[in-house]
Order: sequence, then structure tokens, then C-alpha cells
Amino acid sequence: MLVSKQGLALAACALTVAHPALADITPDQVWHDLETYFQSFGYEVRATESRTSGALRLSDVALRMALPEGEGEIRAQIGEMLLAPAGDAVTISLPARFPLVMTLTPTGEDEIETVDMTYEVALGDPEMTVSGAPDDTTWDYSFATMGLSLSELIVDGDVLGQDAARFAVAAGPVAGRSRMELVDGLRDIAQTVRFGDVTFDLSGSDPGADPGTGGTFAGAVGGLTAENRTRLPQGTPSDDMAALLNAGFDASGTLAWTDSQTVFAVTEARDEATGRTSSGAGTMDFAMSPDGMTYDLDVSGVEIEVTPQGMPFPLAAGMDRIAMNLGAPVSAAQAPQDIALGLTLGGASLSEAIWGMIDPQAMLPRDPATIVLDMTGKVTPYTDLFDPEALAKLETGNVRPGEINALTLNSLTAEAAGARLTGEGAFTFDNTDLDSFDGLPAPEGEVNLRLVGANALIDKLMALGAVDQAQAMGARMMLGMFAVPGDAEDSLTSTIRVNKRGQILANGQRIK
Repeated sequence: MLVSKQGLALAACALTVAHPALADITPDQVWHDLETYFQSFGYEVRATESRTSGALRLSDVALRMALPEGEGEIRAQIGEMLLAPAGDAVTISLPARFPLVMTLTPTGEDEIETVDMTYEVALGDPEMTVSGAPDDTTWDYSFATMGLSLSELIVDGDVLGQDAARFAVAAGPVAGRSRMELVDGLRDIAQTVRFGDVTFDLSGSDPGADPGTGGTFAGAVGGLTAENRTRLPQGTPSDDMAALLNAGFDASGTLAWTDSQTVFAVTEARDEATGRTSSGAGTMDFAMSPDGMTYDLDVSGVEIEVTPQGMPFPLAAGMDRIAMNLGAPVSAAQAPQDIALGLTLGGASLSEAIWGMIDPQAMLPRDPATIVLDMTGKVTPYTDLFDPEALAKLETGNVRPGEINALTLNSLTAEAAGARLTGEGAFTFDNTDLDSFDGLPAPEGEVNLRLVGANALIDKLMALGAVDQAQAMGARMMLGMFAVPGDAEDSLTSTIRVNKRGQILANGQRIK
């Protein structure tokens, strides 16, 4: 996540996301606050200042920041900026293009010693205005286009051409508004940005590999928008997430898009594999605070098509919906904290080409498959997730990361080839008993399962030749050990219970 942290501050330059200026906004106040903002991210800021008719002209504007652990630096040579009064606001003029240089000096056992990457930042028709009151400013900005492209790559002194590495990303039209408030030592940032359509194009090859070896990846995301809210502690190092969280860091946001497409190709010794993907609308929500972090993704209408090397026709699959969610604590605590995990793979289907290879006689139902998992629970973390020293102690094996206190299976659904499995259940865990289950906390609770269509599926797999009679008999015997007949044809139910004495029972029969 190194690039993303430093990139946040550089993006602020392009989007001019700075913190509040003072009353009766003046160009000098805006520049001072912008300079302070970059310095809070660890950047050195240089510029030559001159003033004319109330305007502030900045020349030779440059940013520089050393990367952690001596692994390089980032430099932006912005050039000239003009901050001019406009009534009760200040307008900011930026250059249409400026270079961004990243130098990497890996300190590990990598064979590469130095990598110099020069990118060109391109801003089409930039318009920016700063307005507001003391410690409460609003930044409005728009760009016809925004772009970032790799213009030069040097590895250990050797200049690599576009055939070895290409990278370009562009967006537009871009429009946004950011409101900044400084309250009780926290910078409160609320931002909404419309990026328009985003395109990307990258490729690469290993100069030392066989000729004709490499890969390309390109695509577009339509109607991309972002909304976020951040409370950023002042005076806390931006690269120390543990300290930021302890000081009250709180961030949340949503990305949304209307559609997306990608195409890719991988070539090895001139043998090529190609593919494409597409999706409909999607959203991604994220949040992080001292109370924990959450992540939610929801995408509709996903399709993928791949033509492997040597395959004369493409293989395709689709899914009506892909969704997942994750929730976990990030700070050490004395009381149990919430966790969550969810996954939905809804309406998965395969192309006739794939079905023709695995089931040419059409023995299996080809209805779309679905998997849904929804779990929540409680854990007591002993370690801060972003504390490097605490994480290093875990590697010794002498420190426990925490306790699992409870786990609830809210719902489980797995449906494919005419069979359907559903379930729910809940368990608590005794962390003082690490003997009953070979070092794991002893569980207590039960899970209830229901399976429909299992025997019919086994029969069809036998007819297909996927399993033989002995394997089918073994599967049916296993089902008989753990399940009992349900209330419908070809249905089975099972209740697996673990009691306080560490016994495991299946439908009342002890199996451990």
C-alpha cells in the first residue's frame, strides 16, 4: 500500500484537495495551507514566490518524499502555479502537464538495484476555485480530462522502451467538490468526485525472456464516482496507521460505476492466450476507524471469456452477481469485537463449449449455480493490526493474536447440478480449554443442514462416468452416517452438535 499513501497526497495536487484556509481567503493563505498539507504526508515542498496585483505566482514548484526504509523516493516537478483572488474566493491555475518521477531502490534480495520511472501527468482544461470561511473551505474543481502515463523506465541504468513497459490511465470529464473543516485537531474532509469514463492500458515484457513473451491488459470503467469522508488527525505521521487510529482517524467511502470491460493477452514464446471480461453496475464500500474496518463489494452481470493457448475456440462463463463483505477489528481490545464474512456467487453459468467437454451427453442439469455464505462472530484481538512491532512478536509463535469467542452461520446456500445444500448454526468457544480439540478453543453449539437432490446427482455422475459404483456407494454411506431422511423426496437433514464435554453428535448419535 506504499504507493497509495504517497499517491494520495500527489492526487491532492491534481485534484487540489487541501485543508481549510483562513477567513477572507487570500492566495498566500491557500498556498500556506496547501504546502502544510503536503508536508503532513512527509513531502518536502519547494517553490519560488512572487506577487503581482494581489496574485501569488509560484515557479519551480517541486515535491519530494523519501520512501520508508530507504527504498527510494518520489518527486513531482509541477513547475508553475498561479493563485489569484476572485471576489471572496481564490482561483488556482495549474500547468497542463508535469512530470512525476519515482525512484525505487529495493533493499531486499532482489536482483534489481535501481528502478527509475518517469510519468507524465496531463490535465485538460483545469478549473479550480477555493472559497469558504476560517477552517471551513470548499474546493471546486473540474478537468476535461486527467491522465497519467509512463514516459520513461530505467532499470539499473538501462532504458527500456514502450515494448518492454507501457502504462496509461485517463479519466474524464472529471468534476468534484471537497469541503474541509478543522475541528479539535482533526481535519474533516468530505469529498464527491465524478470521474466520467476511466480507461487504462498497460503492457510489459521481460527483456531477458524469450522473444514474443509478454502481456497486455486494457479496459474501461464507465460512470465512475467516488464519495468519501475522512477525519485525519493533525501532527501525526501519515505513514503510522496505528498512531493515526489511536488519534481518531476515521475514513469511509463508496466507489460506484455503471459498467466495465477489460481485454487481456499473455504471450509465451509467441503462443498467445487471450481473454475479455465485462460487468454491469457495481459498488465498493469501505470504512476504517478505531472500531474496525469493513469492506463491501457488489457487482452485477459479470462475464468472462478466455481462449487458452492452443484452444481453437473460447471458453466462457458468466455470473448474475458477485458480492462479498468483510468486517474485522484493527485495534487490540479487552472485550469481544464484531467480525463478518459474506460471499455471494449468484447465477453462475458455463458456456456450451465448457459443458460439451465435461458433460457431452447433457446428463447434468445446466441451471445456473449459486453459492451464498453469511457468517458473523466475535473475537478478542490482542494485537493492533497496524503495529509493526506487535506483528513481529507474533512471528515468534510465543504470542497469541487473540481469541475467537463466537461464530454464527447465518445462512449457507450451495446450489448446482440439481442439488441444493442449505444451513445455519452458531457456536461459542471456550478459550480456556485448548485440550479437547488439539490446541483449538473448545466449541459448543450446533449447525443444521439440509440437502436436496444428492442421490439424483450421484446417479447422474455415475451415468456420466465421473464416479464409479464403489465411489457412489462410499458417498451414500457417508451421507447415511451424518444425515437422516427429510420430509421430501431425495432430501436429507443433519444436526451436528458439540456439547460442553467436547462430544460431537450427528442427529443425536455420538461420533466423537
